[in-house]
Amino acid sequence: MFPLVSPRRPVCQMCRIALRIGLDCSPDRCFNFMYPHLTTSLALTNLTLVTKSLKMKIIFTFCLGLFLSVQSQAGVSLNGNVHLNGHVVFNAPVVEPCSTIAQQYTNSSNIIGGLNTRYIAGKVTITNSFTACTLILKLKNQSFPTGTLSAGIFTDNSGVPGTLIEWSSTTYDESSQLTTSTEPLPFHISSTLTPGTYHIVIDEGNIKGAATYVDTLAGDVGGGIRISTNLTTWTFLSSRQLYYIFKK
Repeated sequence: MFPLVSPRRPVCQMCRIALRIGLDCSPDRCFNFMYPHLTTSLALTNLTLVTKSLKMKIIFTFCLGLFLSVQSQAGVSLNGNVHLNGHVVFNAPVVEPCSTIAQQYTNSSNIIGGLNTRYIAGKVTITNSFTACTLILKLKNQSFPTGTLSAGIFTDNSGVPGTLIEWSSTTYDESSQLTTSTEPLPFHISSTLTPGTYHIVIDEGNIKGAATYVDTLAGDVGGGIRISTNLTTWTFLSSRQLYYIFKK
């Protein structure tokens, strides 16, 4: 993957570029990228362990930036996971940008799944105004569906999702980032919500069959969950309340 310039002084391809512009990026400072068998996760871990000075931090950051820049042309996707040539090589956690809970419903014990559908919508009632920066949902996969999962916020239109307010910029790969157990997944948002009725919509990325789909947690009766294949026609699925946490 990375050619060696010399048997006695192996320098990774990225570091060769650094040397040409005057940065000291010798093997002891960029060893993580010299060997094909080292995964990106090990490389990033070692970067933290061996970085002991500001100068070395700058050098490592430069080498890593070059590495990701070049590899992005070969198919790297930095979105929770790092993909290299179609394979996940590093599971990177999604960092939540805020921590104060604005509103939540977490009294959930029922698993709701959308069969033969693409969108799952849960109705929520906002009681106080706030500008949200994170939406957390609890999700799991059922028989390993494939696709890109995302979430959005819609206005209410007579009990069903109406106008789109915002699709989150955060997405998840269903086959590699969702597990068979429900777990909280954060979605970055930036919408200002005022008191009223809204719908949280989960997009499964494509229409699922009866055997492979995404499950979400729901709880007490009082919310309302619907499913759709096209965001236009909605079918009632359950009267339960979707699990969610808004942070601001």
